[in-house]
Amino acid sequence: MNLIYAIKDTVPEAHILKLGTMGEYGTPNIDIPEGFFEIEYHGRKDTLPFPKNASSWYHWTKVHDSNNLMFANRVWDLAVTDVMQGVVYGTRTQEIADTGLFTRFDIDEVYGTALNRFTAEAIIDVPLTVYGKGGQTRGFLSLNDSIQCLTLALEKPADHGEYRVLNQFDEKYSVEQLAEMVQRIFERDYGKIPEIAHVDNPRVEKEDHYYNPEHRKLELLGYRRTKNIEDEIRDAISDLSRFRSRLIDLKDTLMPKTFWKKSAYDYT
Repeated sequence: MNLIYAIKDTVPEAHILKLGTMGEYGTPNIDIPEGFFEIEYHGRKDTLPFPKNASSWYHWTKVHDSNNLMFANRVWDLAVTDVMQGVVYGTRTQEIADTGLFTRFDIDEVYGTALNRFTAEAIIDVPLTVYGKGGQTRGFLSLNDSIQCLTLALEKPADHGEYRVLNQFDEKYSVEQLAEMVQRIFERDYGKIPEIAHVDNPRVEKEDHYYNPEHRKLELLGYRRTKNIEDEIRDAISDLSRFRSRLIDLKDTLMPKTFWKKSAYDYT
């Protein structure tokens, strides 16, 4: 709200780029549009914001941000791009790949993401921790391509008075598919087969569900994927292998300890 009022009062011509999350939508049993959809009810039609059904307190804060920005656009004509970003993975961007620098890489049980965690676990010879059945499906995007998408959104901003929603991801995968992908690549490149372990899901979420979000607008802006996911996984394994001893020291942070309710979700 401070940002919105500051822009309205001082630089109303500015373009607001808000980094949101695909998690705002949840996992509805219908296709997910980019922000808005046409609905018919009792014989009348309208174009409305797609209903949000976030899956965590974090994601609900992003929903509230979206609602505030949508209203600021309506009443003050602020230009807004609301980016619904999928799960980001990877260790590199083009700008830092040859500098010896590295980005932040989250693998812990609170902030870590599944694919990052799996690559780290494969390197230190511990089982890949798939939550529950592993049927949870989301859209995924490499770190490098995330930066590319955000750059495009800045270089080709929303028009004055426009509220624009971009679904930002490459492909959708289940958690089980990601674990199997890491397992297959590690066996092929390193001759070892990491074990896949199904652990109690610490979250309250659907494990088997429909998931089909649209993501056309970024391609219309010029987005093209730089590498496929398997090449990105190989890069991550190569980068992380240099820090194997540090990953071993962090092993205890990988297993879930924060359960969303008193007993773990029963997936049997």
